Amino acid sequence: GANWQHINKGMIDDSDVFSIIVSSANPSEVFASACSGIYKSTSAGDQFQKIQGIPFTARRTRVLKQDPSNPAVVFAGTTEGLWKSVDEGKTWKRTSDPDVVVNDVLIDPRNSQRVLLATDRSGVLASDDSAATFSASNHGYTHRYVSAILPDNKDANTLYIGVVNDREFGGVFSSRDGGQSWQQKSSGLDGRDVFTLKQASNGTLVAGTNKGVFELAPGSAAWHPINNVVVEKTVSRTVKLKSGKTKTVASTSSSRSVLEGRVSDTELGPGGWFAATSAGLFTSKDQGKVWMGGPIAGEKDFVSVQAGDSLIVAATRSTVLVSRNGGTAWQPAALASYPINVRSVTVAPDGQIFVATREGAF
Repeated sequence: GANWQHINKGMIDDSDVFSIIVSSANPSEVFASACSGIYKSTSAGDQFQKIQGIPFTARRTRVLKQDPSNPAVVFAGTTEGLWKSVDEGKTWKRTSDPDVVVNDVLIDPRNSQRVLLATDRSGVLASDDSAATFSASNHGYTHRYVSAILPDNKDANTLYIGVVNDREFGGVFSSRDGGQSWQQKSSGLDGRDVFTLKQASNGTLVAGTNKGVFELAPGSAAWHPINNVVVEKTVSRTVKLKSGKTKTVASTSSSRSVLEGRVSDTELGPGGWFAATSAGLFTSKDQGKVWMGGPIAGEKDFVSVQAGDSLIVAATRSTVLVSRNGGTAWQPAALASYPINVRSVTVAPDGQIFVATREGAF
């Protein structure tokens, strides 16, 4: 390693190279995988040629592995599944689902029929038939980013959790046995991240996602969006009366839009529903059928909201706003003389306000 030289002849110039294998049968044969596809050299890396046979969309190949017991067998782990060649890269066949993102491949040196995949969102996948079929191998080893946990308001053994960064494998999970076993409950969320889960008094689940608010009614099999926003605009104009006096007349017009921003928190109170979103603070008087709202006091990106009677507390990452009249007027709450990073707010039954920040609790 004292001296190095480029051996990228035949590769696209700006290719990021992720993986290199030197054939165990012939050291002059070198495979390299890159963001632009797979390359092969028969001259120990002096000259490469791109290997054909894998579609363009799946060319981002993160790892290459050769079967130690059969050098003709090469596996390519891509962002669109696992591909296998049995003729040293001349032809390829996909052997996994196309939505599996493969980060690493392990071929058991004791038994080449045993193949393990390290994937983005489905953990470890295992095969005992040389990658013809796969099953999950995650018992005792799972890591999910759980963003919310919610006990059912009528059944103490039923729990719900919200998950982020798992796309089609994430969303919402439910347990009916106190957390011993879990079932995915994400139909209709279309791979959205879930940042907050709340339950209305009638049992309806409400999820705040990275793109809007969704509800799951009791007995329903799929989540449905509840993102209708009504924007009201009041225009005042001066009218001259016959008597010569003037009168100010206000006219209100409304338009509809869709709430598509990130929803970090919701509050489902008897006095109304609230949603803290990246597009402002929104309220609903009809259980989410229609929302109204937007930026408040110049602040837009809200991360938390809590309400108690006429007291409402809403927070961005850096500011806490308080309303004591149901949201008509707002005042900022000065927590500290130094910058803070707010995580969440809560209102105690006696009206005390607690703020959780990266710098401590206030």
